[in-house]
Amino acid sequence: MSRIYKLVIALCAAGFLTSSAMAFEGVSIGVYGSSNDIDTYGSERSEKDASGDAEMVSTTKSTEADVASFFVEYTTPQGTTFGAEYFPGEATLGSGSRTDTKADDADAGAASATYSASADVKDIITLYVEPTYMVNDTWGLYGKLGATTMKVLSLESINVGTDSSNYPNETIWGGMYGVGGKYHTSYGIFFKLEATVHEFENMEFESKTGNKNLISADLDMESIRAAIGYNF
Repeated sequence: MSRIYKLVIALCAAGFLTSSAMAFEGVSIGVYGSSNDIDTYGSERSEKDASGDAEMVSTTKSTEADVASFFVEYTTPQGTTFGAEYFPGEATLGSGSRTDTKADDADAGAASATYSASADVKDIITLYVEPTYMVNDTWGLYGKLGATTMKVLSLESINVGTDSSNYPNETIWGGMYGVGGKYHTSYGIFFKLEATVHEFENMEFESKTGNKNLISADLDMESIRAAIGYNF
């Protein structure tokens, strides 16, 4: 993956040094529509029991989601764009469940507990730069680099109250890179089409109550995105 980052950085640097035929400079606003493939890997480690053993359960979830977002940008005379993007609302990632059965003592029957877990994400903000080469007066090609932050709320529901855990919220960061093309009209309206990849830092949630479990999760997202905007 480091080779991809180096390639994208080299392309972006070349974009800064390349003169463009014409650029639509100034402030722009617009909306993105994204089709996203999201891969979430998560593991949960339980507290050690009397024998010193700890249970480890892991799973991988792949989901698809279509979302909308808003952006504001500033484009330099050369054509390079600096922007900020905001995703309103919340989304649920990595939802899953399992059922455990155990015997409490020699005289008791088997007791079962169903665990369901998921993570909600909100307050998603991306800052990005798009080094751009304008092929002609209206068409441009660009690379894209950025950083994304979001708040993650880890949720767990257990039907046995003595085992219930409570995990604190976390704010995580991720890197984003991609490529795209843009088309400007003479009326200030422009269109974009791009492909991007988000790679987020590893998340860890340690329960402060109940069974004191430790959750570790990793999130990656690939997106095909289209945008319409207006340049003032």
